[in-house]
Amino acid sequence: MALTNCKECHHQVSDAAAHCPSCGITMPGQTKSSVSDGPSTASGAQEPKGMTGRIKRMPRWGWAVLGFVGFVALSGLASNGGSSSSCKVLSARSASNSYIIRGEWDWGVSVITNVKNTGGPRLVTIESMVSSSQGAWTRKKQVHLDRGESQSMEIFFSEPTILAERIKYQTKCI
Repeated sequence: MALTNCKECHHQVSDAAAHCPSCGITMPGQTKSSVSDGPSTASGAQEPKGMTGRIKRMPRWGWAVLGFVGFVALSGLASNGGSSSSCKVLSARSASNSYIIRGEWDWGVSVITNVKNTGGPRLVTIESMVSSSQGAWTRKKQVHLDRGESQSMEIFFSEPTILAERIKYQTKCI
């Protein structure tokens, strides 16, 4: 009797063990080379690969992961009342502005967006993009809005300098 690694969870087990003490899989010490491609049928022919007729037992950690995913999905439905929530951009505009950034005045572009939550209460994410002759930048901002609530949000971009040309902006609700 020798020690080998379990074919499922890779913990050390006896090669003669019927079940892995860690994950519970049947015959953990057998490798693919010591197992036939599939069980024989009455005529002696081999069944196709993957059609072995037995069901693998899910490891304990698999049940924990499945439970966590289910919990997250159900909490997402409960947080917004199970209704489909959506956000609508009512208006957007850009303005050249100067702000104090890290204690110093800096010039840049602000994107001012008016948004409305048209669904249930939720966290709304606004994504604004600015492009110019000097490059392109993206920023996101989040705010919690109740059903039917509107709010104006400003996102400042300090990257384009005062010499930038062809400044364009785009904003969307996520």
